[in-house]
Amino acid sequence: MVKNIAKVVLDMVALVLLTLLYRSDTLGLWFHEWFGLALMALLAVHLGLSWKWIGRVTGKLFSKETRALDRVKYLVGVLLLADFALIAVSGIMISRIAFPSDGQSYGWQVVHTFCAGLSLVLMGVHAGLNWDFVKGLFGKALELPAKLGKALGVAFLALVLAFGVFSIFTSNFTTMLASPFS
Repeated sequence: MVKNIAKVVLDMVALVLLTLLYRSDTLGLWFHEWFGLALMALLAVHLGLSWKWIGRVTGKLFSKETRALDRVKYLVGVLLLADFALIAVSGIMISRIAFPSDGQSYGWQVVHTFCAGLSLVLMGVHAGLNWDFVKGLFGKALELPAKLGKALGVAFLALVLAFGVFSIFTSNFTTMLASPFS
C-alpha cells in the first residue's frame, strides 16, 4: 500500500512538473532543461516501482490468460517509454544550457516538439487506463464512503478533462502534434 501511494504521489509530482515544462518561456530555459532531466529520473523511479507488474505482464504478454486491458496498458507504457526516451535524447541534442553544443539541429527540435505533444496524449491514456487503481487507492487511503469517493473522483476527472480541453485551445498543443507534418 505504501509503495502504491508513493507511486501515485510520484506520478502527481511528475504530472505537475511535466505541465510546467510545456512552457519553457514561463520559467526559463534553465528550468526546462534541468527539470526535464529530473523528470526522466522520476520516470526511472516509476518504472522501478512498477517492475513486478512489468515483469509479470512481459512474461505472459501473449498468453491467453493475460487480460486485454493489461496488454493495452503494457503497449501504452512501452509507447510512453519510447516517447520519453526520444524527448530526452532530442532535448540533449538541442540543449543550450545543460549540454550546450555548437549547432542546433532542426530535425531534433521537431522530434522534441512532436514527442512532447504526444506525451500529453499518452499520459492521459495511461492515467485513464489506471483510473480504477488510483480511485481504489485513494478510497482506501482516505477511508471515504463509497458514494463520496465516487463523486469526488468524477469531479476530479471532470476538472482534469476541462483543463485539458481548455489547454488544447489556449496552447500550442495542436501545433506540437502537427510539427512533423508542416
